[in-house]
Amino acid sequence: MTDKAMDKAMQRQQWRELLSAGYMFHQQMVKETQPEIIGQQASDDHIFHKALAVAIQDAINFIQQVEGMGWFDDDDEKESDVLSTPGPAG
Repeated sequence: MTDKAMDKAMQRQQWRELLSAGYMFHQQMVKETQPEIIGQQASDDHIFHKALAVAIQDAINFIQQVEGMGWFDDDDEKESDVLSTPGPAG
């Protein structure tokens, strides 16, 4: 792995850690804003934090999936040129 690829991999790891911390925060807020009475309607804050926690977890999973599929392989510079070439429609 080149230095440039290692730097990008390190940056992705830092982003995942930041997203993970955000996920944990919102999960904690979900627990704190959970209705105390069974059957009670959830507050807007509870729903907000729950939705953000799920969205952040989805983002983390997406990053891991595409990383596993090789989307971030920086060894081939040809892949980055694919988007700059015209397709069949011109």
